[in-house]
Amino acid sequence: MLTRRRGRVTFSARACARSVGTDRRTSACLRGRVRTTAPHGRPRAALPSRGLKLKELVETGELGRVFYLYGNRQNLGKVRRDENALWSLAPHNISVLFYLLDDRPTEVSARGDSYLRTGIADVVFCYLRFESSISAHLHLSWLDPQKLRRLTVVGSERMAVFDDMETDRKLMVYEKAAVPGRTGAYGEYIQARSGDIFCPWTPPAEPLRLECEQFIAAVALGGDLTFGTPAAVDVVEVLEALQRSLDLGGAAVTLRPARPRIFRCFPPLRSFPPPVKRWGS
Repeated sequence: MLTRRRGRVTFSARACARSVGTDRRTSACLRGRVRTTAPHGRPRAALPSRGLKLKELVETGELGRVFYLYGNRQNLGKVRRDENALWSLAPHNISVLFYLLDDRPTEVSARGDSYLRTGIADVVFCYLRFESSISAHLHLSWLDPQKLRRLTVVGSERMAVFDDMETDRKLMVYEKAAVPGRTGAYGEYIQARSGDIFCPWTPPAEPLRLECEQFIAAVALGGDLTFGTPAAVDVVEVLEALQRSLDLGGAAVTLRPARPRIFRCFPPLRSFPPPVKRWGS
């Protein structure tokens, strides 16, 4: 969050509240008195250019109809005292899901376990069901032997993996899909199609650098310093619902419906395999 008071500007990338009511009141107060920025609600600034390419693939239908997504955010440490793995690791993943799908979940659930400190979950498994019937799963942990920052998108025609830990091949697109039969008759097999693997080239960019450049430009040019605040409230609302489910042992929690949106990135699912299209052709 960025705040301006008495001519001074400060910047923080963390959520400013642990509940929706508090976050909304804080946002309204800040909009009235100071200028605020909530980067955790604006994933475009937090995603490198390869992540923006993934958004393009989803939105243009290159992956076909999106079936589901799953994200991994795991590492050994840093173990927190004042928050669990859900609040520490999930905000970025949730904001990225919002950005990629242009959608919000209607139902969420979460299960987790505490091993190091009583009452503070070290590992959390989340499930989110979106209005467009797309589902997403998140594996969050600071008690894991591997450091993973990965997001997989499974579509009807192609699949994509964004791996932030990779140096060069951060975004990989797989010509893989399940091909249903042409007639849908009983006993007709669903075949698995495997093809090439592509690594779309995009100019390298450091996410933190992009975020800081937006911040500096907004301050220097007098631009909008409130970007991301509404989306940040949505992220906190989902986190609060996931925490409620976690407290209830994984029970599903329903969220309020969102305003109507146009889901441009979900083309209708074909009942037969399309002609094979080679990447770049």
